[in-house]
Amino acid sequence: MKLPSPSKSRAWRLAASLPLTALTAFGQATTAPSAAANQDKDVVVLSPFQVTDASEEGYYSPQALSGTRTRTELINLPLNLTVFNENFIQDIGARDLVDIVSFASGVGGGGTAGSDLQNGDTLGFILRGQGGFVPNRNGFRRLRLVDPVTIARVEILKGPSSVLYGQASPGGSVNYITKRPVQRKIMSSSVRLGSYDFYKGSVDVNIPTPAKNFAVRFVGSIEDSQSWMANHRKQQTVLYPSMTWWIRPETTLTIEYESTKSREDPQSSIPYHPFLDPQRGMLGAVDRSFNFRGPHDFKDVTMDAFTVELVHKFNENLTLRANWSDVSWEDNVRYNSPTTVIASVAGGAPTNPPTLQGRGYSRGIRGSWDKYRQVELLNNFEFHGVKVQNLFGYQLGKEKFVQVYNEIAPPVNNDVRWNLNDPSTWIRSERFEGLGTANNTGNHARNTVNSGYFVNQLTLLDDKVHTLLGVRVDKIRSDGRQNVNTPNPTQTYAEYPSKTSPQVGVLYKPVAGLSFFANYSTSIVNLYTTTGRHPDGTFFNPVPGSGKGYDFGVKTDMFKGKVSGVLSIYSLEEKDIVRFLPSVTINGETFTPIAQSGVNSSTGAELDLSYRPTRHTQIGIGYAYTYSYVKSDEGTATTINGQRVLTRQNVGLAYAPHHTFGANIRHDFGAWGKLDNFYVIGNGRWVDERRHTDTLVVLNNTLAQAWKLDDFLVLSAGFGGSFTYGRAKYTASFMVKNLTDEYYLSSRNFYGAPRTYEFTLRMDF
Repeated sequence: MKLPSPSKSRAWRLAASLPLTALTAFGQATTAPSAAANQDKDVVVLSPFQVTDASEEGYYSPQALSGTRTRTELINLPLNLTVFNENFIQDIGARDLVDIVSFASGVGGGGTAGSDLQNGDTLGFILRGQGGFVPNRNGFRRLRLVDPVTIARVEILKGPSSVLYGQASPGGSVNYITKRPVQRKIMSSSVRLGSYDFYKGSVDVNIPTPAKNFAVRFVGSIEDSQSWMANHRKQQTVLYPSMTWWIRPETTLTIEYESTKSREDPQSSIPYHPFLDPQRGMLGAVDRSFNFRGPHDFKDVTMDAFTVELVHKFNENLTLRANWSDVSWEDNVRYNSPTTVIASVAGGAPTNPPTLQGRGYSRGIRGSWDKYRQVELLNNFEFHGVKVQNLFGYQLGKEKFVQVYNEIAPPVNNDVRWNLNDPSTWIRSERFEGLGTANNTGNHARNTVNSGYFVNQLTLLDDKVHTLLGVRVDKIRSDGRQNVNTPNPTQTYAEYPSKTSPQVGVLYKPVAGLSFFANYSTSIVNLYTTTGRHPDGTFFNPVPGSGKGYDFGVKTDMFKGKVSGVLSIYSLEEKDIVRFLPSVTINGETFTPIAQSGVNSSTGAELDLSYRPTRHTQIGIGYAYTYSYVKSDEGTATTINGQRVLTRQNVGLAYAPHHTFGANIRHDFGAWGKLDNFYVIGNGRWVDERRHTDTLVVLNNTLAQAWKLDDFLVLSAGFGGSFTYGRAKYTASFMVKNLTDEYYLSSRNFYGAPRTYEFTLRMDF
């Protein structure tokens, strides 16, 4: 193919940079050799799929991976993406992933599925008003527990992101990056002590060979903690060994295995009725300490992740990455407890006094076993002043959920009901195995997804214009097996038409450090169930949902990172939503039907800003205005006076506040007495009132508004310093979380943590 001459028009130059022309340039060096190419061949080259902390200063992180799957400067990304690095994670004393992401604008904790939160899932959060509690670990889906001890950085990509991550919430994606081997020695350990008998010890050891062509790293922790909730104790261990072999300067092999095991005397969610506000004392003696689990109840969770990654650089223009990833979780639970729903009288009003049924019994083992295989080719070249980057990828995903065992025994008629006004009626007598029915044991649902994707980036006009063009095609096949305990189990199969997810973005940078961007992206929404039932009892296969969104904004990264951030305005929609309908009973069988109906919509504005007036002080703020509501829904309705009435139409989405504001500050005083460095930190989050349900409820045969979760302000502050003793550097810090002891509901299911004190001692050798 003959390339156009330099005298041709600019249109020809751009066309030559597009994907089809890029195919011919894989092996062709079109630019002069770079400085890296002239260096010693034994020097290890940093992978384009990797970000190091060398570019970071304090909380400032100018680069990210999650926007394009390659290392890219944030100021050049036509996307809204927020990064929290390890320095920030350590300073706030994060105990789970929600603690971290809640400091980003438009992101907050909340229940996207009440059952998951009740079972101890730490991943309940929302993005731009939309549910999104399935984060990514190094680019692959990771369910359930996440311990921050393994996290090097968290990157939050706002808006639909299926081009890179497949099935995802249209509100955005959370991708956390783990601590992998590096080419420097790390020997660090820490001890954390806190209120309610919180103890946690952790280690982080990285040992490279003298030639720095091989390194092993081990990250681990042990946690043992009580709680402000009665009869709740948690023990958790994390083991995360990994190794990286820099086979040649151009070739890297990384193998990692992560295992997290959690054992809990479990917590229970607080009782619920749509017209009884627990923040107004309407639940009698129920408070933050309420927990109705039995003394021998337990919840064991095991998380495993095994990954093999190979990166090979063929030449200056072509790099290969291949991934093999197996991720699984399994929980084993035994619960003795009354129902969480407060009894109602005719018309929907609660009983007076509020009461719960007697104790039921449940025993279950379930889990998800996911396998991902991925290969990517990264092509970089320059043509007539236009820098081109193309990413071609293929991924095979097999996600399987299995209800290994499930036994349920409902309360018996002569059980004592719990009077929430009278704690003497809260009888924690237990029931035992063999009393219930082994329902749904062996049920499974499986998705097989074949995905191909392409992302093209162009840099034009001397770094003033950056474009992003991407497309993903997913082919989804599902099968499920239900009612395996009946004479006629239900086996279902579904193969869906290919789903295409395009994305396009453009960014203009008039001066260095200031850019304006626009972006359109789409999303395939997670298919959480492969089998559903209509209200008449018949089975069907839900189709994957979809989303789309627009972003317009401005970014800054000026004065060597002293002022950096992003302001954006967005609009997004989700459709083909799985709605859970009221339970029905047919032929003696009670089940919860579903329907796919309507559109959820979110619009708003977000600001994330970091300011470092001096090298000793850094300030971060985040503000979001979110307007999220059910734009349409024909599926969820009730009958009032013989008329069918929609109960979701134009109702605000659950856990989506209109306003949120967060701020953090750190100031380093330098040497102070015998301390090498003394610092103070503070942070706070204000969250506006939120709905806890996106449906209207019926009271006395009319539609009524349920109570709302009150707004809350949580402040935290602390101080610390470091000193050297012998060959070790010690860093000690003291933190007070929820400084004012704010009494609030983090979700409809749980109260937020009260004031807690935490001391941390870290040793670096």
